[in-house]
Amino acid sequence: MGKYRRRILCGIFILLMAAGFAAGYASISIVNAGVISDSELKNIEARGKVCLSDSSPASLLWEPKNQKATLTKVTSWIRLAKLYRGSIPNPKSSEIVAFAAYIGPCTLCIYTSENRLIKIEPAYYLELNAGKWSGKVHYFTDVLVLEQDGRIKYIQSGELFNWLKNNEWEEEFKAYVE
Repeated sequence: MGKYRRRILCGIFILLMAAGFAAGYASISIVNAGVISDSELKNIEARGKVCLSDSSPASLLWEPKNQKATLTKVTSWIRLAKLYRGSIPNPKSSEIVAFAAYIGPCTLCIYTSENRLIKIEPAYYLELNAGKWSGKVHYFTDVLVLEQDGRIKYIQSGELFNWLKNNEWEEEFKAYVE
């Protein structure tokens, strides 16, 4: 048992030393490593597709007027994004409420060349007024929810957050028509 314990402690020590060494030489690729890999972003820029569902009650679907330009812009923001290390509080209410329409922010959908879906939207929560059918939406400034392969990450990007939350994307998109 003592032999294995020493190996485990030695392994932990080496990992801590490596982490400390790497932290001293952090670059943009190391910062981005937890968001989406650079190779995947290049793949998305070359062969990906993007669309957006808006924040209207009907949650309409939109497509960019220029896929390549929009993908380049979005991937550049993701490339510069950092993992959010702050806390995301749980809503105070445990009440479950069903709405007859969509009430959240718009959601950016990116499809990779392998047809995997990445969804990005501003981080928010809804605070309900006790016993009433009204409430207030609270946003976490510059924080976005990134969902990929069933996993959720919180990332920080002021440009992407503002582009989505403030509907700055509207001039670059057109309503999706089948």
